[in-house]
Amino acid sequence: MSSVPQTAQTPEPDLLTKIRAGFILKGTTMNAWCAKHAINRPNATMAILGGWRGPKAKRLVARIKRAAGVEEAI
Repeated sequence: MSSVPQTAQTPEPDLLTKIRAGFILKGTTMNAWCAKHAINRPNATMAILGGWRGPKAKRLVARIKRAAGVEEAI
């Protein structure tokens, strides 16, 4: 059983992997980006995976996706 709930708020099951790959392609890591921007990495991960779904989490995910260069097709 997964400890992270899969909900309608989760944009894609592999979003975390895409974000991490985006940072690697930019020559950094999600961990380094979070540290540079004073964001707790586990909190960022929970927001990306849908464990946290409030407005603050949605803004954080959008910010991380922009920084990683990850865009969703609409």
